[in-house]
Amino acid sequence: MANQSGSLKLQEEFSRTGHDLATDAFVKLAALRSEEGKVLSMRRVVSEKTYRAQKAALFLSFGLVLLVTILNFTELMVQLRERQNAEQVVRRLSGRILHVQDEERRKLARDLHDGIGQLFTALKMGLNHAARSDA
Repeated sequence: MANQSGSLKLQEEFSRTGHDLATDAFVKLAALRSEEGKVLSMRRVVSEKTYRAQKAALFLSFGLVLLVTILNFTELMVQLRERQNAEQVVRRLSGRILHVQDEERRKLARDLHDGIGQLFTALKMGLNHAARSDA
């Protein structure tokens, strides 16, 4: 019986030790869960801040890209208008050059016609006069 009573005491001691260990384990587990909750909430806060910062950076980048695109489009439109104006000026100048060339050709033709015509008339009169003098 003494053996049984010692065995019973050992069993009670093991039970208390197991119970104490289980209680310690549950307390530490609860502490770990609490710590994990804190870490998770901190990660959420950091994640939200990072998300907001990235979102702001994307919006800013989009705005800058849109602004640069609009500025480039405006510059292209200005260059297109300038090119069209330059082409129109070139067309007017080409027309004016053709008109001046035509006037110059007519003047030259008139001068040649009048000058050579008079020369030939004078030559013919001189030949006629020379032919009458010889005859």
